[in-house]
Amino acid sequence: MKIKLIVIFLSAIGALYFNFTNKYYIIKSTQRIEELKKTLQSYEEINQDLLATNSKLLARDRIKKLASEELGMIFSTTVPQTISISEDDDYKLINFLVPTAEALNK
Repeated sequence: MKIKLIVIFLSAIGALYFNFTNKYYIIKSTQRIEELKKTLQSYEEINQDLLATNSKLLARDRIKKLASEELGMIFSTTVPQTISISEDDDYKLINFLVPTAEALNK
C-alpha cells in the first residue's frame, strides 16, 4: 500500500514539475516572439526608408543632372543607336554589362 502511495505521490510531483516547466518555456517563447516581432517591424521600417532612398537615387532626372554637372556629359537628342555584336565573337553584349555573367553565355 505504501508503494502505491509513493508512486502516486511521485507521479503527481512529476506532473506538476512538467506542467510548470512547460508554462515557463511557453512564457519565454512568447517573450522571444514579441522581441522578434519588434525587430522585424524595425527592419521593415528601415527597408522602407532604404527603398525610398533608392528610388530617389535612381531617378532619371537626378542621374541626368549629375551626369551633366559632375561629369560634363551631354544628353543626346538624337535617336538612340543599337549596339550589335556578331555571333562569331566569344563575348556577348551581356558580358560587357555584367562580366560575371560570362559563364552563363558559353
